[in-house]
Amino acid sequence: MAERERRGCTAFLRAVTLGYDVCTRLSLALGAVQFGRLGHMTHCFGATFGAATASAALAKLNATQVRHVLTYAAQQASGLSTYGRDLEHVEKAFDFGGMPARNGVTAATLVASGCTATDDVFTGERNFFLAHDESHRIGRTPDPGALVRDLAQRWEIANTNIKRWSVGSPIQAPLDSLIELMRTERFGARDVDHVVVRVYTSGARIADDRDMPDINMQHLSTCSTSAR
Repeated sequence: MAERERRGCTAFLRAVTLGYDVCTRLSLALGAVQFGRLGHMTHCFGATFGAATASAALAKLNATQVRHVLTYAAQQASGLSTYGRDLEHVEKAFDFGGMPARNGVTAATLVASGCTATDDVFTGERNFFLAHDESHRIGRTPDPGALVRDLAQRWEIANTNIKRWSVGSPIQAPLDSLIELMRTERFGARDVDHVVVRVYTSGARIADDRDMPDINMQHLSTCSTSAR
C-alpha cells in the first residue's frame, strides 16, 4: 500500500504503528485467550483489522471512509485453529500474515475506489461483537471498550516481541539461551550428553516432540548444536 500510494518511510512506520494498535485492541476486545481456545484465530481477526487500518492510513482516507474500511474488515474477519494440523506449517503463514494482509488491502482499496458501507460495524443491531459473542461458552462477553481504552497513552507496538528464529514462540527463548551458551562456552554437538529445556506449561504442549519440525523443541535444539 505504501508503494501504491507513493508514501514515504515515516508514513509507512506510522501506519504500521497504527496497525499494531488496532490489531491488538480488537483481539483484546474479543477476549483473545478465551476466544482462541474455542478454535477461533485472533491472529487472523485482529490482524485483518490492523492491516485494514494501516492500509487506510496510507491511502489517506477520511474518518467516514475509515469507518467503512472497518466494516469491510469485519465482513472478512475469520480464522480457525485447524491450521495446526498442517505438518508443513504453511497454512499458518497464510492465516497469520497472508490472509489478513490481503483482507486489509482489499478493504482499503474498495473504499478508496468509492465503495460505501455501514458507518459503525461495532455498535447497533447485529453488530460485529454481537455476532462473535461467545459468552455462553467462555463466561465473558466481548469488551468493545478495549478498542479505545488508554488510546494514545499505551502503544501496543511497544508491547510486542520480535521472533529472531522462524520457529514456534515457545522455542524462541530456549534457542536464544542455547546459542548464547554455545557462543560463550565454545562447545558443539559432540560435547553434549543431554539437554534439559524448561518452558511454561502451555508452551510445552505446543513444542514438545511435535510432528512439525519448526515447532519441535527436541529437533531444533539438536539441529542448533549440530550446526555449530
